[in-house]
Amino acid sequence: LSAIEADYYDHVEKKLVGEFFTQKKNAKDGNYWSVAVLLRKPTKQGLCDKENPAKAQASKYLALAPEMENKIYPTNSNDPKMKANFVEGHCQPTMGFHWFSDISPGKDLTYKTKNLIPISVFYNSVTGEMQGFYFIATEQKLISQFWDPVAFVDTNQFPMHFCNQFCDPNCQFKGSNGGFATMHFFFQERFGPGYDKCEFDNGKTPPIYYPSKIIYKFFCRKTEDYPEYSYKGRMPNIVGGDQGVDICPA
Repeated sequence: LSAIEADYYDHVEKKLVGEFFTQKKNAKDGNYWSVAVLLRKPTKQGLCDKENPAKAQASKYLALAPEMENKIYPTNSNDPKMKANFVEGHCQPTMGFHWFSDISPGKDLTYKTKNLIPISVFYNSVTGEMQGFYFIATEQKLISQFWDPVAFVDTNQFPMHFCNQFCDPNCQFKGSNGGFATMHFFFQERFGPGYDKCEFDNGKTPPIYYPSKIIYKFFCRKTEDYPEYSYKGRMPNIVGGDQGVDICPA
């Protein structure tokens, strides 16, 4: 597999067209924009050259919009370029820590959908190795177009608000076209032997998770980094314990 391209029907952020998304295209089933992720480091040899085929690449590689912005992601989150150019979000078991960025100067996020770069890459919570990524759409999409069945909202309300992907108490998104959608791709078997359990807390899973043990468990490195959210008109208090603690009140 050398690349993955996703077609976004109906809506993309106009500010990202020409940098990450292609210009609008027309099809029988509607208008769409495309974004590509390159998974193979470019070489002079063509992939389709049968007489002198390009050699297989053992090392991982990921570049977003290679024919436009060509944003290259480090293959390990311990790379100094990560903290300089990206923001670490939550850790989710089987995926690891998710990293984000937007087009505003510096690494800090504006939490405006018009600036959000349309992928999140996730890395192993212990080794830092790249494990996969997901495309981000700033509106809810159809499952029939391969988007994940769970959609997010931009208001910080339990359970599935998009800020639960982040570790920033100031997270509050604005500007989505009715919500968010994701499309995941994994570079290894998701529940295979030794899968990522977010055991980054001295070899253990942290005692505090978010937002709910019933629905999903997301982890941040620090308790104070969990974004606040509303639940039945109240704000939950975050409390810890020796066992896993649901910070969503009953």
